[in-house]
Amino acid sequence: MPPKPVATEDIFDALIDDESLDRLPGLLVEAFGGQSAIIQWLHPGDDVDILAQCGSFSNEQLARYAEFAVHDPWAIAAARENITNQALSLEELVPSTEFANTFFYNEFLRPMGIDTFRCLGTRVANQWGTGMVAIHRGRGQCSFDRDGVAGLDLHIVALRRMLAVRGRLASRGRRAASLEAMLDHVGQAAMVVRADGMLIHANAAGERLLCRADALYVRHGLLSARSGDSASQLKRAIGRACAPDGVEASALLVERAAARPLAISVVPFRAAGWRRDALVIAQDMAGTGDGVANSLRALYRLTHAEAEIARRIADGLGSAQIAEERCASIETVRSQMKALKAKLGCSRQSEIAALVRGLPAAHSAGSGSPGRG
Repeated sequence: MPPKPVATEDIFDALIDDESLDRLPGLLVEAFGGQSAIIQWLHPGDDVDILAQCGSFSNEQLARYAEFAVHDPWAIAAARENITNQALSLEELVPSTEFANTFFYNEFLRPMGIDTFRCLGTRVANQWGTGMVAIHRGRGQCSFDRDGVAGLDLHIVALRRMLAVRGRLASRGRRAASLEAMLDHVGQAAMVVRADGMLIHANAAGERLLCRADALYVRHGLLSARSGDSASQLKRAIGRACAPDGVEASALLVERAAARPLAISVVPFRAAGWRRDALVIAQDMAGTGDGVANSLRALYRLTHAEAEIARRIADGLGSAQIAEERCASIETVRSQMKALKAKLGCSRQSEIAALVRGLPAAHSAGSGSPGRG
């Protein structure tokens, strides 16, 4: 039976609104026929935060899970296979017969009386740790089918971006108590604008960016871009993020005359009340290069060529330009792009650009495996 629809707005609302985040597991359970669900963040060093959950989990059980999280066979298998940014029935990685014999099941779930045996979920990994959304069914229920996997896969982009913001907040030990608090701790230039482009708020990094006015600027209270083409793209992206229904997130590059492009992510955002705004997050691509390539190789196990191609995609280059820069045939570059998309769990180049934008150049190959930050 196909899953019930989940509104993309419900996921984006959980970016900052704690009540929306608390409601999200219940909506996922109802939509996908589960009996419980957890949204969690595993920090480097194996500390875990339960961001939201629903079901029959008691406080004692959640506290015990924090002790057993490192033994979770589903999380271990997903990290081992480096599966990120896609929906998956975890029985494909850990068959039920194998799961029933695990330390996690026999030493944690069964003694605690928790009827969790099947799992549909997704995993996001970045420099702050690993985020996971897991929807559970009991042993006596049927497995999650292809319709369920496909239904959750439709929301992967929204879930990934929501988890990325929540992971940053969790890594700093902060809840989203207010709009200002959230933006101040995102770690990048961030601005909130209305559907018409009217600037509502900018964090300190965003104010510095706007004062430079070499890429984005504010005139008569409206956010815009210096380049006419970039200004049009930004306006359309804000419109899609603030649409009355069918909201979308967007990634784009804003041109600058004397520097590398500014990578922009525009996501639907609602801090309070009925009005939907747009959250604009900017990443200065200047100074990135080998550091970003190293981050990509370490986090996603890319080859040197794949990492370099990902970096050039984030710079706004197309297949032909990348082939020319690398002195390779366009067929070779397209083949490498196909492998790159599979490893990153991306279907479009704009998604690759947005993912690369979020990586710090300082991250090095010695920082650990994808499942540990």
